[in-house]
Amino acid sequence: MTSIGVLAIDLMAQVPQFINGLARNGLQFSDDVTVYTNGSESVLATLKQLLSTTSKAVKLDNRRIVRLIKGEKNAEVGIRFEDGSQVKHGFLVHGPRNEIALDFAEDLKLERMPSGGELKVSTPFNETTEPGCFAAGDIGSMGKIVVAGVASGSFTAIGIVKQLQGY
Repeated sequence: MTSIGVLAIDLMAQVPQFINGLARNGLQFSDDVTVYTNGSESVLATLKQLLSTTSKAVKLDNRRIVRLIKGEKNAEVGIRFEDGSQVKHGFLVHGPRNEIALDFAEDLKLERMPSGGELKVSTPFNETTEPGCFAAGDIGSMGKIVVAGVASGSFTAIGIVKQLQGY
């Protein structure tokens, strides 16, 4: 049976509910799911609470990660920890940091989200902090999901039309 590792680091650590969902999804494929919090006591405490209601156990590991190592087979990945120990999983699940080129945001005086990777927008029409300027899709949302981007674009289009029509 393939073991699954879930990395609760970077942006994913800021939203433990996402990690909770990923770990629970992992239980559909394996009885051996471990979430790695990379030394974050607050993420560990939150995940303990969120995962306490699962019928199957999800392991939590708070050791600091120093390196990921590509395995020999398929998606196999090793994790080396600060203490020198190492584990291997059939695959790792993680929402990597997305870097969107936002150099123009400063010129337009647009505020960014605390993560720095997205623009701050108001819902539902995704107007930025600068009136009349809108941001749709990945640039205005932490959820980098195609369907969410399409929906975001639709709402943004409605907001732009409403402004142009004077509503």
